[in-house]
Amino acid sequence: MMNNRELFNKERIEIYFPTLYDYSFKLGRVNYSKAHPPLELHVHEGMMEIVLIVKGKQIYTVAGNDYLVRSGDVFVTFPDEPHSTAGYPEDKSLLYFLIIDLEKLKTGFLGCDDKEGRLIVQSLNRIKRRVFKGSEGLKPMLDKVITAFYSDCPFKNTLIRNQISDFIINIIECERADNTLDNSYMQKVLDYIEQNICEDINVPMLAEIAGLSEARFKINFRKQIGIPPREYVLRRKIEAAKNVLKNSDITVTELAHRLSFSSSQYFSTVFKRFTLMSPREFRKIHR
Repeated sequence: MMNNRELFNKERIEIYFPTLYDYSFKLGRVNYSKAHPPLELHVHEGMMEIVLIVKGKQIYTVAGNDYLVRSGDVFVTFPDEPHSTAGYPEDKSLLYFLIIDLEKLKTGFLGCDDKEGRLIVQSLNRIKRRVFKGSEGLKPMLDKVITAFYSDCPFKNTLIRNQISDFIINIIECERADNTLDNSYMQKVLDYIEQNICEDINVPMLAEIAGLSEARFKINFRKQIGIPPREYVLRRKIEAAKNVLKNSDITVTELAHRLSFSSSQYFSTVFKRFTLMSPREFRKIHR
């Protein structure tokens, strides 16, 4: 039997409960160390999807609207809603997704009676915010489900049902709660990056704007934004580069210098890391 370290080192885990061919829910854990191709447009018939981003960030699209989901955020799609990453690569991240059959939830497959099952489904369908802050307890619940699923415990189905029940109720409570952070200083930092995207922006400079030590700033930035500040700056520079490549004939070398990259080679390396293609390939596709 695979031990927990081997299990959680896997790039992707998917479990179906109770069985693959007649499941009430599907739980996935994705641990990408680099960008992957975009998630194609798809739907989950009769099923709701709940995504928890633990590390990193991802852009999802529903009904023509883009949603930036960061570390600690929950993203929700309702049954039969087409959604994708809208051509954006699946980013380097650690995330979980739970796809749950609401009709089966109504009938109490988690151990609750039909009345409670209907109430839970009603509460899920009344979620108003597509993206909201989760709680620190959500990830451990899903880890326990995965651990139990691969264990020899004779009571593992009961353990799994209990953890999924707790997770769903916590999701409902998180969406109702006011989890807005006091991050006015962080907004100043993000605004500075956008307004000075062509400059050589460094972390000590950003920490000074935030009024924090460099060490504290790095911790707070990663906690709130989901990725280190240096990586965030590079990603924003690449987004700016994509707009220029689509709308002008500037050379790749000139663009690299305009965005304060040390060389065109380094710019091309970073561009490909985040988009899975070179600047020239990107321009050819989007012109």
